[in-house]
Amino acid sequence: MVREYHSAVTINLAKRLEIPIRNFSRNELYSKLPICSFTLKAKIPKKFQSIRNARTLGEHIKKERLKRKEQQQVVAKLLNVNSMHLSLWEHNHKSPHSKYVKSIVKYLRYIPEVNFKSERLGTLTQLYRLKHKISIEEFCQMTNIDSNVLRRIETMRSYKVSDDVEKMIFKAVNNKN
Repeated sequence: MVREYHSAVTINLAKRLEIPIRNFSRNELYSKLPICSFTLKAKIPKKFQSIRNARTLGEHIKKERLKRKEQQQVVAKLLNVNSMHLSLWEHNHKSPHSKYVKSIVKYLRYIPEVNFKSERLGTLTQLYRLKHKISIEEFCQMTNIDSNVLRRIETMRSYKVSDDVEKMIFKAVNNKN
């Protein structure tokens, strides 16, 4: 005989209905119990807490999405990403790859001011170049960085950059000119 373990609720219910537990397997016992269905409902707040000082690209997306009263799935489709990626961006668990910068700026309809510590280096350089309307070559001349290195930074997911190059980029991006 196979010994089955049942939950305390199932055992108590079976005892009340005087169903002997030892004689039945789990599926047989559940088939003997009365069917009960219930629905849990949670109250959804009417006003979402808006993000006043968005510091990351994800927070800017969330702020705009809530302002426009759009669902994550709709915005994710517009940005050509999975809704899970969008959720990770909005909650600052991950930062968007630089290949999505142009579509994000197109969705936002403005170039956001972001905290340079929270975003990827390639994303920062692209946002800076879009804001100041300069090309890769002009940015490279400004920072004394090789254009091939900058292209790799902007297109690759993880590209190892020397501390000197990183400092030059941060210095250029943080100048409030």
